[in-house]
Amino acid sequence: MGADEAIAGILKTKLYAPRLLDIIPREGLLRDLASAKKAKLTTIVAGAGYGKSTLAASFLAAQKAPSVWYQLEDTDRDLSEFITYLVAGIRMHESGFGEETLARLQSAEEITVMSRIILTNFISEIDARIKDDFFIVLDDFQQVKESAQVTDALDFILGHMPPNLHLIILSRVKPDLDLSPLAAHRQLVEIRETDMSLSPQETCKLFDEVLGMPLKDQDARTLCEHTEGWITGLVLLAGG
Repeated sequence: MGADEAIAGILKTKLYAPRLLDIIPREGLLRDLASAKKAKLTTIVAGAGYGKSTLAASFLAAQKAPSVWYQLEDTDRDLSEFITYLVAGIRMHESGFGEETLARLQSAEEITVMSRIILTNFISEIDARIKDDFFIVLDDFQQVKESAQVTDALDFILGHMPPNLHLIILSRVKPDLDLSPLAAHRQLVEIRETDMSLSPQETCKLFDEVLGMPLKDQDARTLCEHTEGWITGLVLLAGG
């Protein structure tokens, strides 16, 4: 199977970024995310319904840099699948990208033995062909958190990728990656669930501007305490 056939066999909808519908702007978090333009890795870790994808999509929409949005599933625990989707995503912006990487991937009899060579090819092709800032978003990273193939590959990529490449990981649990070197070199941005929780002021905006149900300040504070600022919980309460 050739490189073009490998790319043709993927499910392209896994590379579609989410649409931004009616949302409230998270100015504070977007200011925090501004550092992602200089960092190698940004992690946004929170439970379901806290607005991780919406926040990341809002940030990328404000950037002029190209990006890949990769919606992970449990089938992406396989390194061959993972790399093929990354190559396909980059090809949406850079035609013909990844020819050598895919060729080595397809010729490998044992992927774990050849992984270092394949990943080196992948990084070298990025360095040779992508000169401006480029973002890769890995959404629902918890789906592959138990895959040593994927986590080892990401540790290698993070340790060797060019400075114009930026990864954003969205996950319900903290990624099992070696983050200490990135933190030590100020190449890591971390946004946690407590950061994602809506404040009373943001809750007022949500009810007023999105849900059409104006709230008093005290009611907003009470709802925030009851839901801990969980966006989905607030929406469910509004509908109930």
